[in-house]
Amino acid sequence: MEGPDHARGPGSRRVNDPGLLTAWSRLLLGSLKEAGVSQLVLSPGSRSTPFVAAAVHEGLIIHDVIDERAAAFFALGQARITGRPSLLLCTSGTAGAHYFPALLEAEAAHLPLLVLTADRPFGLIGCGAPQTLDQSHLFGHHVRGHFELGGPDPSPTAFLGLRRVAVQAVALSQGPTPGPVHLNARADKPLEPVEPGPGLAAEVAAIRARPLTRYQAGVVAPDPKAVAELSQLLRKATRPLLALGPQPIGAAQDRPELLRLLEGGGLVTYAESTSQHRARQVGHLLNIVHSVERLDLDPDLVVELGAPPTSTAYAKMLARSRPQRVVVKQHGHSDPQQDATLLIAANPGQVLGQLERPRLSSTFFDRWAEAEVEAAQALSAELKEGAPSELGMVEALLARAPAEAVWVLGNSLAVRHLDLLPGRKSPLLALSQRGVSGIDGLVAGTAGAASLDPRPYLLLLGDVSLLHDLTSLGLLHRPAPTVVVVLNNNGGHIFDQLPIARTSAWPQLAPHFITPHGRSFGPAAQLFGLRYHRVEAPAAFEAALDEAFGGSGPSLIEGVVPEDGAQVLARRLAQRRPQKE
Repeated sequence: MEGPDHARGPGSRRVNDPGLLTAWSRLLLGSLKEAGVSQLVLSPGSRSTPFVAAAVHEGLIIHDVIDERAAAFFALGQARITGRPSLLLCTSGTAGAHYFPALLEAEAAHLPLLVLTADRPFGLIGCGAPQTLDQSHLFGHHVRGHFELGGPDPSPTAFLGLRRVAVQAVALSQGPTPGPVHLNARADKPLEPVEPGPGLAAEVAAIRARPLTRYQAGVVAPDPKAVAELSQLLRKATRPLLALGPQPIGAAQDRPELLRLLEGGGLVTYAESTSQHRARQVGHLLNIVHSVERLDLDPDLVVELGAPPTSTAYAKMLARSRPQRVVVKQHGHSDPQQDATLLIAANPGQVLGQLERPRLSSTFFDRWAEAEVEAAQALSAELKEGAPSELGMVEALLARAPAEAVWVLGNSLAVRHLDLLPGRKSPLLALSQRGVSGIDGLVAGTAGAASLDPRPYLLLLGDVSLLHDLTSLGLLHRPAPTVVVVLNNNGGHIFDQLPIARTSAWPQLAPHFITPHGRSFGPAAQLFGLRYHRVEAPAAFEAALDEAFGGSGPSLIEGVVPEDGAQVLARRLAQRRPQKE
């Protein structure tokens, strides 16, 4: 009888210890912290009580964000700037579902993110209990991994397993293919923290005293044969084009390798603002040069680094000329045209570092340089008009934003206007949301990145994007300047650029696409405590920028521009460009 009595005695004490949930929650949150998680983004709720208390006990840095959707984009912004996963924590029910848009972006953009959803016990599932749904695999196949933790289990094996899961979850979020990871943890009432008894406390302390397993990812290097093949293609090409699409902010460290490749000229290079490499070089005005067909400037080889460029002119050029195309991107099958010659799944900077610098004929390069002189003249003529315009305001941003500022670029027209302009001599640092290219969560993402970065921040976005994330303006408060510039053309006028706008049905359809709102953002700025400027004249816009970046804290500058400005600009640039073949 001694064996069974002995097994039942200590085990029952652990099961009946009122501090079991507290000990289990602390072990989970503490292990995640030991595995490398320091930031927790929290939305309030009751069922997550034990995990909140554990996070406070374990010393995680907590960011309180009321709205779960904004919280998720906030955490995503942190991942963009650090490359490390933050932990999202919410209560049960629909709360976790609000994380989904940001998780989809994390999945597509290969950004690390951890989600901990608090849940009801298994016994309350499927019986009409309030705020209860089946949260297991809540995010389907859009996460890199899902861990159903269940409820507290007092066995030493379960405690060790909880530590191991923390390591696995953090590691899985970071590679080999970074992305979101979901943990679902169940808690039964009472939820409030209770100190565990001496026996349980000693057992957990002994487990935590063991060193946590360290996870070391393998190093993936470019295949030398693939790099050699790309070098050979560059040598043989007579009209090569290097195209740099959206890349993470860390790609800025690859600039020396890119400049080495470009030494001596001969390689036409189009780098978008989201690539971390856009600067004044032959190829930077592609969007104006190819605003009309220039068959003499079509490439026979394109080398893409990073995600696919967003430029419509670039896409049309590819569809027309069908060049050989090599894509270099570390994660994902980046080939929307589905006709790439070669895909190299490697870090673009490493590939650049191993490429032979090609000796190229100057003919194609010189033709491009000549075309860009004409394009620059057309652009200068537009900017000299002096009337309120999106392009003029973006040009002022390039001239007046601090060199050390981090730019956050919204989708739709804002980033396209930036890519029309020559850019600065030194490329800007830019965060962008090009995974699934949504307009949601841009303000929250900016707030998240800025929360861990002392540099000035500039968010450039459109009015519909800002309306989509208006409450996140309240998350922007910090000492350093955080400047939100909204280009207000009263709706989503990117649709004016699409083929539907050239149909006879457009007058009837336009309101359902453009969704004109007739609103100004002053009351929102007042509600959330931001300095506010509503400007139309270029001089007033420049003065507002100087004041915003010269001060501290958050500012909102609303640049009011004509509703048809982008459409008129595209037409006039095309008219001023001589068409050649």
